[in-house]
Amino acid sequence: YQSTMRAGFVIVAAAVLLSIAIATSPVQASATAKDNTWDYLLLVIRWSGAACVGVSQSCAVPSNVSDFILHGLWPNRNDNSYPSFCDNNNPFDPSQVQDLMSELELYWTDVLDAPGDTSFWEHEWDKHGTCAESDSVLSSQHAYFEAALNLRKEVDVLSLLNKNGIVPSNSTTYST
Repeated sequence: YQSTMRAGFVIVAAAVLLSIAIATSPVQASATAKDNTWDYLLLVIRWSGAACVGVSQSCAVPSNVSDFILHGLWPNRNDNSYPSFCDNNNPFDPSQVQDLMSELELYWTDVLDAPGDTSFWEHEWDKHGTCAESDSVLSSQHAYFEAALNLRKEVDVLSLLNKNGIVPSNSTTYST
């Protein structure tokens, strides 16, 4: 039942993800040979209890995490494609988000690496954040991560599900 419940939350989370696309005006990055344009941001979250399901390498959700966690804030295009790795000249620098570390560890949990490891956030910045930085609101590493954290707080999926009678359980299953 636990895996069924977890799978159910993954399905619910996927449905919620479709409704959480944050619309923005189309953004044009500086002219380069690579198309760095995007139309909207996708806030990608996942149920912490299912974060390790199907993962073949070592995976652990910290005991203080029992909510939906961020996977990323991804610039996307209306045709479902997305730019990636847009600015190799701006590598991730943990010191730029040092004041956000406790929130990142709680809400943007890296389940594959040891606590304090920043490689997951480095990957998200390098792949997605460097494309989002073309928007003036997200023009720095701090602004990008802070915006994602703020959006995660605004979109309180667990509370929305609880209000509708859907609660984490090891014995209750949900169907659509």
